[in-house]
Amino acid sequence: MSRPELEDIAFMKMRIGEAVADILRSIPSGKVDQAEARAQIVLYVFQGVDAESAVLDHARYDWYYTLLGKAVAIAQGWKINHAGEVTSAEQTVPSIQSYITKTYGSSSPL
Repeated sequence: MSRPELEDIAFMKMRIGEAVADILRSIPSGKVDQAEARAQIVLYVFQGVDAESAVLDHARYDWYYTLLGKAVAIAQGWKINHAGEVTSAEQTVPSIQSYITKTYGSSSPL
């Protein structure tokens, strides 16, 4: 039996991941692992999110747009400030993790 809140969270993650992918699409894919960058950003913004609270009818869109905004800010900031320093796809994860930790802290404050 599936839980609706987990399905809603999976949908939110997918849609936010798509938005992040759109931002990162202009970075050459051989240079940066776009899929890993997207995954790291989505993982970070959903860290500590309570699935049941996030999908309550009255709070669903507040959570979604808060998480979306944070993911977009991280993607855009990393793309502008650090993606250019990445010279191979293997450097993507350490670069984005370093950027997130230095800029936003080790855990998402949501």
